[in-house]
Amino acid sequence: MYCQKYVKGTGIGTLIAIMLPYSIAFMIGWSIFLLGYWALGIPLGLDASYIYPALP
Repeated sequence: MYCQKYVKGTGIGTLIAIMLPYSIAFMIGWSIFLLGYWALGIPLGLDASYIYPALP
């Protein structure tokens, strides 16, 4: 509805087509950050690890 306020012919397909490149860029960027943290051995948070223990 917010997008249709400014461009009347906008539908869900147009909105997805506009946002898809941003979503892909964010996915690649955050994946690079994760791999960088992993390579440098930096923890993801307080007392966090990259391996989750198996549930009993």
